[in-house]
Amino acid sequence: MSVLRGLFLSRGTDAVTANRRAYAAIFAMVERQAAMLAFNQTYWLLAALFLLILPLVALMRRPSHGSGKAVVH
Repeated sequence: MSVLRGLFLSRGTDAVTANRRAYAAIFAMVERQAAMLAFNQTYWLLAALFLLILPLVALMRRPSHGSGKAVVH
């Protein structure tokens, strides 16, 4: 926190603005990391669901080839 505040102070901002910008920068970093973690957890959840559903493909039957014409709208 103090490093960020010092960076903003060195760029010519006053102490209050530097403090607010430091908090905003930390908040932005936390928000980006949270979004990445959420994406990662969603990816692994979908991968696990795919692997759990994959064996159900073996239970599917082939469609019967009817005696002729297909019904078309």
